[in-house]
Amino acid sequence: MEYSFLVDVNLPKYFQFFNTDKFFHVVDIDHSMTDSKIWQYALNELHNYFSSNWEKIISQLLKGNLIHAKRNSVEIIL
Repeated sequence: MEYSFLVDVNLPKYFQFFNTDKFFHVVDIDHSMTDSKIWQYALNELHNYFSSNWEKIISQLLKGNLIHAKRNSVEIIL
């Protein structure tokens, strides 16, 4: 399963468990982002993802397949 996390600016960037390519740190995007801006950023990323992949997802759902929507791909499980 592919996943990623957006890590709050108040959490340590070099914490052992946050120090992989699966973690995106707010401090690397804009350390002064408010909670509202962080939510807007995350929702914008989600919106962009679905905008790019929605037609493929829907076309497979209509066939009755199980869809595993990943960050960089859409996996069809028969």
